Amino acid sequence: MLRLTTLVAFLFTSITSAAADAVLTDVCYKSGDALTDYEQSRCKLDVYLPKDRENFATLVWFHGGGLKQGDKAGTKEDTVLTPEIARSLAAAGIAVVAPNYRLSPKVTFPAYLEDAAASVAWTQRHIAEHGGDTKKIFVGGHSAGGYIALMLGVDAHYLADAGVKVA
Repeated sequence: MLRLTTLVAFLFTSITSAAADAVLTDVCYKSGDALTDYEQSRCKLDVYLPKDRENFATLVWFHGGGLKQGDKAGTKEDTVLTPEIARSLAAAGIAVVAPNYRLSPKVTFPAYLEDAAASVAWTQRHIAEHGGDTKKIFVGGHSAGGYIALMLGVDAHYLADAGVKVA
């Protein structure tokens, strides 16, 4: 626990003033004629990219909100990873992909997991275009986002169905 606390303290105090090289916002990670209007509006992500780096790691971070609320560009009240922290991680050499996913009650299980897997697939297909290493993609999240990240790791079929190649 002490190591985790030290790591968190380091991240929040040592890199908070740095800036990301580029931020891509509202990138659609799902496409096709069969998408609903709600799917088109929610299935977007933001990408925070490191400056002057190659082969960097990427963190796909799912926001919290009890699967009923929350947003990729959330505040400290609804997500741990604010845009400022994502920019700081990018400045430290770690790209951050922050996707939205569809929420309950408009959708039910497993729609949000399928959306999350699709966002990881998008990341695997596109992060190399920006200098990232496709073998260094990690998932994480806060609260409901942590559940989503866990489920993607526990039940490999979500990622496989989305076309993600897991090493």
